[in-house]
Amino acid sequence: MSGTVAFGPAVLGYSAGNQDAPSDADSAASVPRSLVVAGEPVRRLDRANWIHSYADTVIYEVHVKGFTMRHPGIPAELRGTFAGLGHEAAIAHLVDLGVTAVELLPVHESIPEAFLVQRGLTNYWGYNTIGYFAPSQAYSAAVRAGHPHGQVTEFKAMVDALHAAGIEVLLDVVFNHTAEGNDLGPTLCYRGLDNPAYYRLDGSDPRHYIDTTGCGNSLNAGDPVTLQLIMDSLRYWLTDMHVNGFRFDLAPALARQEGEFEMRSAFFDLVSQDPVVSRAKLIAEPWDVGQMDSYDLGRFPPVWREWNGKYRDTMRDFWRSHPVGLGEFAPTTQSTTRPTGKPTTTGPTTTARGTAARKDRPTTPPCWPCEHGSPGRCSPPCCYLSASRCCSAATRWAAPSRATTTPTARTTRSPGSTGRGPTLACWISPGG
Repeated sequence: MSGTVAFGPAVLGYSAGNQDAPSDADSAASVPRSLVVAGEPVRRLDRANWIHSYADTVIYEVHVKGFTMRHPGIPAELRGTFAGLGHEAAIAHLVDLGVTAVELLPVHESIPEAFLVQRGLTNYWGYNTIGYFAPSQAYSAAVRAGHPHGQVTEFKAMVDALHAAGIEVLLDVVFNHTAEGNDLGPTLCYRGLDNPAYYRLDGSDPRHYIDTTGCGNSLNAGDPVTLQLIMDSLRYWLTDMHVNGFRFDLAPALARQEGEFEMRSAFFDLVSQDPVVSRAKLIAEPWDVGQMDSYDLGRFPPVWREWNGKYRDTMRDFWRSHPVGLGEFAPTTQSTTRPTGKPTTTGPTTTARGTAARKDRPTTPPCWPCEHGSPGRCSPPCCYLSASRCCSAATRWAAPSRATTTPTARTTRSPGSTGRGPTLACWISPGG
């Protein structure tokens, strides 16, 4: 895509003075253009170097701009872009961390909400998609340099560079809503093409949308037109762009074919039957917004993996030295694993974007002088750090070792989460 939206009466589907009357304004000058890019020869890569089993996967969540913008080893003209993430300095950092996959926060073409633009702000995170087949032009060094369709080739080059280093590429995708907002939002694409096919409408008043996303609309995953859009997009990113999988934002919204979450929904059936998509890594954020069944951890089909929000919250409390007993750990795992599921069915996301303690940014745990036991062996509620200091943790004892952290996850909170930022306390296993 090329260009952006100029918000105003021209992009509304109704008359500015009468919401019941259609608009006769021409929006052509106020909306971005779709570009058709010539196909390229099929790239034949050695998949063995960058395909990892779930059990061996360590995912690092990355914001393309945020990760590369301040890295001193990335050339200034490449910072904030796909080319920056594919630069040798960025890849060396990822390899040094020991991660096997990067999960890119939304890179589909998106636009900020009108109210943000009016305040001189923007949507930094990108969860407001308008183009499901287009890499974001905002993350392209080529577009910045004056090449209006360069983001496609640049994205492919980034993926190839990461694969060459043994790192898989996962995309955070937003198929639960679009950037068109509620019924008063702009008409940019889907609303104008076929409103009832692309969006779930309120049966009592079809001018309004059903909203299980908190973003004004919900895509109609029960309609064949919308299902084709989603599946075509997934296949495109896998076959043409060579990504390895997806993390689905507010995934239960895609299974609400008749309103309730359905394990046998058409979307799940299509995914499981598709010879390309079913072989990719598929990770669900297993909750959406405002429904009695919005929290659906452990309810996704076998081909899926899920973020385990209960595990995350329990582990954060453990790290913060909050009272957490074995009784809380047991339901956390038992209630989120299907009888036929594997240990990797639910992923233990434990850190949060922007506040996480990572291996490359060590955090000093809260400590006090050791008053129990002897150097090298501390009694509850301490665990060993040095000859004279212990840190609080719900462990019995531990020999000298190093604390470790898990560089994954994001800030979206599951229902009931406190949303408190994590503070690293102590994570040590007996014997190191």
